[in-house]
Amino acid sequence: MAKRSGTTVLIGVESATPGTFVTLAGQRDVTLDRTGDFIDASSKDSNDEEGLAGRRSSTISLDAAYIDTDASWARLKTLYETDPPAPCKVRKSEDGTDVLEADAVITSLGERHPDNDLSTVSIELRVSGGWTVVP
Repeated sequence: MAKRSGTTVLIGVESATPGTFVTLAGQRDVTLDRTGDFIDASSKDSNDEEGLAGRRSSTISLDAAYIDTDASWARLKTLYETDPPAPCKVRKSEDGTDVLEADAVITSLGERHPDNDLSTVSIELRVSGGWTVVP
């Protein structure tokens, strides 16, 4: 298995046109976390902990350069500002090929505008229903 540069992994968001995805512009850092719950099934019969697998969850954390004209940033803000916030569809691509897709809930949108430094945005998404392979 070949090592991969992080620059080849990008996140896109579905535009207002269903099935059309736009890559979030200015991406600098993307983190995909997948976790699973542990259900404690221990009893007094043993000193060892016993467990069962619980629900899985996934989150996406993304930092990007702030580009106020970016269509994907505008789309995320629009979805977040609806009442209640609307879910979005996201895609993960590697080397320009879409590989995974998921429905997600926007849990955080942040902007940072420091003095004499690059303005950035931060985005947190929580996957709803798990990832699927893009056909």
